[in-house]
Amino acid sequence: MADSGPISLCEQNLRVTLADCAAFRTFAGAANQAQALARIHRIGLSKPADGASYTKSELTAYHPLAIVYLSPTRGLARSRTADQVWADGGLAYVRLRRMAASVVKNQATTEELRTFDNEIGDIIEDLCELCGQASATPYFDFHRIGLEYGPVDGESEDLPGMGIWLEAELFLEFGSEA
Repeated sequence: MADSGPISLCEQNLRVTLADCAAFRTFAGAANQAQALARIHRIGLSKPADGASYTKSELTAYHPLAIVYLSPTRGLARSRTADQVWADGGLAYVRLRRMAASVVKNQATTEELRTFDNEIGDIIEDLCELCGQASATPYFDFHRIGLEYGPVDGESEDLPGMGIWLEAELFLEFGSEA
């Protein structure tokens, strides 16, 4: 089904913008937009194959990943402007996650954490560069970006014993309401 309406178009525009970030492509190991889009999920991951719980290979195949979604409480609002037109605004999130490659005593190493910090910072910089630019699918237009939480590391809640993950969540305020 094609995207239509302000909610799905907002999420799709954010996915495309992220997929066109060189830093995200490096983070995701993607050579092009299509490969990057395959790593960017809406709202959450697909259900496990058995419908109950993920296998280690299923979760490993998802990483690295991004999940984009609108805030459950401030995701989208429409405001009427002085020109009597409706303008969309709200709050979107991008959760970035990958498995740690270098672990000591069940924690990511200092070097691994620094690398992840740099990856997240580079993604923020690239998103700012693309913000609002014209493209086949309009790039996501926001006026504020930052860290909602993270970067953090820890054991996977999805599958204990799978390994140590690194995660950060970005917030992006857009339009007239945030």
